[in-house]
Amino acid sequence: MCQPSFWRNSEKHTRGSKSILRLGRTEYQYSAIKIAIATHPDIFLQVYTACLWTGVFPTCWKRQRLVLLPKPGKSPEEPSSYRPLCMLDTAGKILERIICDHLEAITESSGGLTDHQYGFRKCRSTINAIEDVIATAREAIAGKRWNRGTKNPRSEERV
Repeated sequence: MCQPSFWRNSEKHTRGSKSILRLGRTEYQYSAIKIAIATHPDIFLQVYTACLWTGVFPTCWKRQRLVLLPKPGKSPEEPSSYRPLCMLDTAGKILERIICDHLEAITESSGGLTDHQYGFRKCRSTINAIEDVIATAREAIAGKRWNRGTKNPRSEERV
């Protein structure tokens, strides 16, 4: 079976989870799935490919388990002393990562998002957007307009 491009780096979908996100039962599930994917990648390839082709995200992968993490230095009696964390199923998190990587590849390729899109993109921030606005304003003040032209477009016609 030909491997879809999203699966070529299947190991990366099981790497990088922080230990705090693998509490309790989920930690065992994470280890088991990581070993299973390494041992039988073809089975997981079929499952995840079927999910993508049918557009189905299994309900059991959407269930959350609430974990309350105590904030350091706060009174345990106060509700605001805890940080809520919703634990998701590991198999579902892997499918989410595959979908996210696929969408990023599409949006970052040529013909994807415009260069003027800053939100929700890697290596782009509000600061980059502000810098572009400032640079455009400086060019306009210097006589260059952002959308072609000069401060006085008729002056070029007379020359």
